[in-house]
Amino acid sequence: MRPIFLALATILIPTGCGDILSSEGDAGLLRFKLHTDYEVAPSDLRDALIVARHPQRFEVELTSSGEDKVARPEDLSYALVGPGSPSAGTDTETSAPYDIILTAPGAGDYRLQARYEGEVIDGIDLTFDETASIELDVKVREPWGENFQDAGASPTQVTEGTQATFLPIPLAASGDRLAGDIETEVEATPRDAVVPGQSVVGVYENGIWTVSGGVDFYFIDPGAILVTFTETIGGATGSHAFDVVDASSP
Repeated sequence: MRPIFLALATILIPTGCGDILSSEGDAGLLRFKLHTDYEVAPSDLRDALIVARHPQRFEVELTSSGEDKVARPEDLSYALVGPGSPSAGTDTETSAPYDIILTAPGAGDYRLQARYEGEVIDGIDLTFDETASIELDVKVREPWGENFQDAGASPTQVTEGTQATFLPIPLAASGDRLAGDIETEVEATPRDAVVPGQSVVGVYENGIWTVSGGVDFYFIDPGAILVTFTETIGGATGSHAFDVVDASSP
């Protein structure tokens, strides 16, 4: 049977649930923030391990000292430096004065520099690491149930018609959670035993308004089902098994 492949990119929403890691730069002019959809042990961005090889969106704020120093925030620019020669192999994009996207090419210690009027005015040391495996946070909603519950250990026994949602969490080789964003593909085996969900926001005579979100499946056939997430760049994986029982079973 052919597996299902769906692209999944975790969307960083600073006002949503999850965790926010932040630190002021060495000069105290800027504060850097990184959001995750899951809890990460250190609250200080300097102490975190950040996902390498995937774009990471950082929010930048001016401190009170920074407001005195930077009259035109739109003139701020950034560089991710090291390992090796400055900015070698790194990708830095500024999409707004207070919004930057960084991609570290591999594991290592880097320095994020902020420049203004031709000089480096602030910076922060960051540590990036590659994803070695994926932890899955899985929640299920029984047929006609109103709430999602933690799925518990794999394999999870569920009733036919149950809906399951998945949050992939990147892990370092040490087992520590990485902060940031990864892109994954998801495979459900057997394919014909599940149906991907889709969020319907509005239904109109001339069309239907839907939005994309986290990956979710409805189990439509009884039997053993394996859901596997694979990181698109390094190939790290994480799986969760389900034992789906017939809804008519006593």
